[in-house]
Amino acid sequence: MQPLLKVKNLCKEYGHRNRMFSGKKALPVKALHNFSLEIMQGECLAVVGESGSGKTTLGRSLVRLVKPDSGQIYHNGLDILQMSEKQFRHLRPQLQIVFQNHGTAFNPRQTIGSCLSEVLQVHSSLTKAQTTRRVDELLDSVELGSSYHARFPHELSGGQRQRVAIARALATDPIFVVADEPTSSLDAATKSSILTLLRNLQANRGITLLLITHDLGVVSQIADRTAVLYKGELAELANVTSLLTSPAHPYTRLLVQAANLTPQKVYHQPGPSAQIQEPENACRFANRCPSVGAVCSSEKPHLRVINPDHTVACHLDGTNLVEDSESRCTAIVDR
Repeated sequence: MQPLLKVKNLCKEYGHRNRMFSGKKALPVKALHNFSLEIMQGECLAVVGESGSGKTTLGRSLVRLVKPDSGQIYHNGLDILQMSEKQFRHLRPQLQIVFQNHGTAFNPRQTIGSCLSEVLQVHSSLTKAQTTRRVDELLDSVELGSSYHARFPHELSGGQRQRVAIARALATDPIFVVADEPTSSLDAATKSSILTLLRNLQANRGITLLLITHDLGVVSQIADRTAVLYKGELAELANVTSLLTSPAHPYTRLLVQAANLTPQKVYHQPGPSAQIQEPENACRFANRCPSVGAVCSSEKPHLRVINPDHTVACHLDGTNLVEDSESRCTAIVDR
């Protein structure tokens, strides 16, 4: 399997947060910090992590909706971040995104048919009749049908709007799609149907899918590999089975346990505020880790291979993790 996209040393820092009433100096927020990753052609790669870990920034950077401060994103040997707008215009239809908030992703004054037609008018040379037929095909592909052509977004349920959002992303026949929390605001039954739809579309069309989520239950149903982000850095990367059954990073273990995918206890130490800046030569998870050691505060861990298709950025070897240390952490869930 060949890489479709190669991400190297991607960095993105957002401006200072407002500290007007705290009397403290504001610190910049590092959304991505020397982030590197290869996304393989045809796979579904899930990106997981808590809010603020940099998942959405990564997804938007990959389709050039966010401009990173530094780093490279290679496609077919070319750095897409260095392309001019004119050069990237030819690649734009192939890199699409399904936005997280489907409620605000559409113009409320446009019908669903008009919304999808607009994409085709910009990126194709179809006639009006051909565009209408293509819109109907797109609606059929997401299991809605041509009867939705004349409806407005407010007339659709959340699941139906999400299907239209997927149809819009597919309108240009992309090779790569970012799905940003596609099931976050849906009920269980609708969530399952959307995941089934995404899995079928990916298999039938050969699309490479980047699934951004905080729900490891979603990951277990659809993803091939999973990348765990913590404060803009890659903590762990593995195939789904290995990551869910044998998580090697303490942070991943907390995520898996909190998702109720293991019968173990969940421990949590309240983490530092995002305004606290960790030393560059220390593990960024050290202040929250129940298994922290002296080396964690003095040496930054680097990604290392522990099994085939399983890498982790941690000094621990997976066997000396502290399972039950009440002196360091407080149990929040007891199963």
